[in-house]
Parts: sequence; C-alpha cells; structure tokens
Amino acid sequence: MAVQVWIGEKPDNPNERKAIIALANGLDRLEGLYVMIANFSVGGRAIDLVILKSDAIFILELKHCDGKVFGDVNGRWKVVSKSGSTKWLNPGRKNPYGQVMSYFYNFTNFLNDHKAEIVGAQRAQDIDFRSAKRVIVIVPTIEEGSQIELDWKVQAKGLDELPTYLVTERSTGIDLSDEELLRIPRLLHCEPWREVNDLIAGVLPEWEATPSEPPALQAALPPPPTPVRNAAAPPPAPLAIWRAALRRVTTWPANMVYVFVLLAVLITLAIIPGVFLEIVPRSNQAAPPQTLQPIPTIPQFGIGENISNGIADVRQQVGRRWDQQTKRWLLTDAENAEVLVTLESVDFNNGQIRLAWTVENRRRVPVRMALVPENIAISDTQMQYRIDPQRSEPRGTLTVAPGEKRSATVVVPQPVRANALTLQITLLREPFGETSWIVNVPQ
Repeated sequence: MAVQVWIGEKPDNPNERKAIIALANGLDRLEGLYVMIANFSVGGRAIDLVILKSDAIFILELKHCDGKVFGDVNGRWKVVSKSGSTKWLNPGRKNPYGQVMSYFYNFTNFLNDHKAEIVGAQRAQDIDFRSAKRVIVIVPTIEEGSQIELDWKVQAKGLDELPTYLVTERSTGIDLSDEELLRIPRLLHCEPWREVNDLIAGVLPEWEATPSEPPALQAALPPPPTPVRNAAAPPPAPLAIWRAALRRVTTWPANMVYVFVLLAVLITLAIIPGVFLEIVPRSNQAAPPQTLQPIPTIPQFGIGENISNGIADVRQQVGRRWDQQTKRWLLTDAENAEVLVTLESVDFNNGQIRLAWTVENRRRVPVRMALVPENIAISDTQMQYRIDPQRSEPRGTLTVAPGEKRSATVVVPQPVRANALTLQITLLREPFGETSWIVNVPQ
C-alpha cells in the first residue's frame, strides 16, 4: 500500500472525512509510502492533518469553503458564496495562517523531542524536522477570484492540486525510511483508520463522488464487468485516451512514442472546451532545486507577532512537563506545563538584536536557563549570530525558583543581515531541551 491513514480520533466533520478519503485515494497509486495522520493532538493542540513521506513532512489545516476565499497573514478570513453572502472563518479564534503556524511549532518540537526514537541516536543529529512544510488546504478547491496573500512560510492549496504539490515538494534535511515514518504515528498513540485503508481504490475521485463516510470494502468495490463477445467497443473519449497514456508514462519508462502520444492528446484536448486535466507527475521525478533564501517577500507582519518600530511582538509560549517514567521533558500546553518559556519580543533597533524572555517555573525545584551562546543559537538562512553573555540580564544564567516567573534579556551586538527575512531562535539544552522559534525580520 502506498498510503496509510492513521487517526487520533475519527473526525466529526463530514467534509474533513471526505477530504481525507479523497486525498488517500489520490496518493495511493504514487510510488513510495505516504503516511497520513489525521485529527490528533500534540502538546495540547488538535491538528487536522499531517502527511509524511520519505523526504518531506507536511502540516495541514483543512478548510471547507463553498465560495471565494479572502485572507492574509493577519486579520480575519472570509468566504463569499455565489449568492453574495459572507461568512467568517474561525470567528473568535486564530485565522488559518496562525493555526497552521501553531501546529508547526507543536508538531516539530514533538518530533525533535523524539528524534532518537524515530531515527536512532546516531542519525538524530542529521535530521532537522523544522523544515516541515505548512499548508492551508481549501476544500474542495480555491475558486477563481479568491485572494489569499501569504508569506513564504505557509502555502495555500486547493485539495484538487494538493497531490501534485505533495509529490514535488521536499523538506531539507528529511530522509526517513518506511519504518521510521511509521514510528511517528505510533509515538503519537494514533491507530490505523482501517475503514479508509480498506476503501482506498487508487484514484482521486471527483469531489462530488467522494463519500464523507468510509463504507465497508465490499460496498466500495464495483462488481466485475460481464464480458460481452463480438460487441463493438465505443470509441474512447479524448480524456480517457489522455489518462491511459498518462498511466503508461507514469508506470513505464517514458519513451519517445508516448511523448508524441501525449503531445497529440494535449493538442486535441486544448481545442475541446470544458475539459479538465489532472496531471500527477511521477513521485520519483527529480526534485526542484532547493534555494537557501526564500524568494517571496515578507509581509509587514510576521508569524503571530506584530512588528512595529523595529520590534517584533512575538509572545510565543512553549510548555513542557517532566515525565518521571521516561525521565524526559514532554511537550504540553501552557495550562499543564511545569515549565513555561515565552519569547516575548525581538528588538532589531540600534544596530543590535535584543531578545526578551519570560520563564515560569511550576515545579518544586529551581530551573535554569543559561544565557550564553552554548545554549541560545540564532541564525537566518545564511549566517549565525552570536549573543554576548556579558550583556545578558541577568548575566550568565537565569535561575527561577519554584512558583516564580522571571524575565531575561540577551543581546546580539550586531545588526541583522540586510537581506534576512527571518531569524530562527533555538534553545539548545536549558531549561528543557531543544526548542525553536521563527521570527520575521522587519523590512
């Protein structure tokens, strides 16, 4: 099987179930293993869908929209139906961009916590799960006339175009075997969704024909056709010719004969109005070249923070609790955290970079956070920045007594690189192991 579907709990929303079934069908005939993990929780946050393959990880937020979609990095998103009525997405909550970025932090922190269990201790240093892709998926499609303006950190795709994106995209630093892929849903305590795995037939069906409930296997499979002898076969439709030729090319070596066939069919279809083509490339085709510096421009506002007068107001919390059985820190939500670290802000003014933190200790013993380069790493896509421990407040180490909440500041005595778009800020060891934040640079 080229795809396996795992779930924390069965999704309540029928459109979400329908999207998962449709997508699983579309991925099943591709080469290589795809692992779909749906409706699960990590760090106290429920995540719609994650898709894993050997060289990429995709974190997805599913949104069913029956109209044109309007939204950007900040503010509310709306859907305008054909009748002109307007409804808001996620009223009273984060917009889809903020949601998928929150998923990214929680999920990648979980993966980094369990790197040794996923790939083994020897390979753990070679894997970087923070290169996971973040995608807002509009179900069933992004209607013409929609306006979705995002930065390079998050992509917006219609469900109909998602399979091609999943095939062609890669995550830098990800190289996982099938067994390593399957360790991830097990670590999340998810279970195979057997009804969907049994249903998978191998073709992404039309949205209208996709069930919102996974039926039993026998009900899903059509009866075998009864052979008819000496019956003249009807002439194949152009779309059928195209799909047949495409199957040959995607499952056999593409020689020149099939290339000419495809060109001829493309020309035929180009003059027939109303024909819709779905082109799914081979999963083993060469990946597009990776670029170190993201090409799209950064927006005025960043990831969950407002940038004003050169100061990014981040306020991104990471909470962990100590597990006595495994003797390790586990990611959790802020309410249940024993230690809560918040990156409050990043000040880019005065030719330096100034980071403000708060650390809250709910344990019975003190916790420490070393304010030195060996514990706090800062980088953009091309260079490393070194903090000056002599300028940290307090100097050297922040110690937080039980029941206390304290603040700290560290300083990089140099300006951010002129062409940098984001900074990656990582706590390497203290107070609770490796944890990262990504912050936009003011433009």
